[in-house]
Amino acid sequence: QRTHEPRPTPPPNESDYYTLTHNPRGWCVVFNNEIFTGGLNNRKGTQEDADTLKEVFTRLGFQVKIHNNCTAEQMKKKINDLGKNNFKSDDALVVFVLSHGEKGCVFGTDWEKVLLKELTDPFTSGRAPTLTGKPKLFFIQACQGDGYQKGYRPCSREDENRKKEAWQADASIPDETVPELADFLIGMSTVEECKSFRNKRTGSIYIQELCKHQVMDDILTVLTRVNREISKGEFLSYKQMPEPKYTLTKKLVLKYI
Repeated sequence: QRTHEPRPTPPPNESDYYTLTHNPRGWCVVFNNEIFTGGLNNRKGTQEDADTLKEVFTRLGFQVKIHNNCTAEQMKKKINDLGKNNFKSDDALVVFVLSHGEKGCVFGTDWEKVLLKELTDPFTSGRAPTLTGKPKLFFIQACQGDGYQKGYRPCSREDENRKKEAWQADASIPDETVPELADFLIGMSTVEECKSFRNKRTGSIYIQELCKHQVMDDILTVLTRVNREISKGEFLSYKQMPEPKYTLTKKLVLKYI
């Protein structure tokens, strides 16, 4: 009787992976908004995220630039100026936004709005041709709504009060779609209509977990692992689930260099 032996797994095809050969790999730009005017609470703990991102992405071979406490117009200008760069010698682009927001936008420190689309549009193939075919990663640490994701484990009043002293929720940002062009990834710290949490002492759970797992595998596997680890946690007695959206066409593996 004829038997079917399992075929050995073929070696990975290099064409399945984005090429990362330049040193530096490209820019990692961080908008770190902590101190707000106009009634928004300051984002205590965000400096921990910025420091961690600088350490990790420098080791990953990126030039890291941190913009602290930018107004909406300053954010727009800096992102548009970045989009005018010649990326011929870059392998990738990474942008982090650590801020407050609401539906359809993130906030500058002046409580004015910046649309997520305004952050990504300068890097489409039409406007930044030297980034064509290269991965463009955007990570947004902010809420996407005012809802809370409930967990199933009971929490004592004592534990609840202790957690409330440490954890805060960032204001919401939009249910935006990924740009309809290839090679974008937008990593949202939470699913739509729900809050995202940040510890006032240790930083946001999303950014810290992302940096912890960054070099283990390709980026989508990393983000799946981040989803799993964050889903195990409980913040202010509630849950959080991140959500990546992407049009990547290859696997992306970031490694220390």
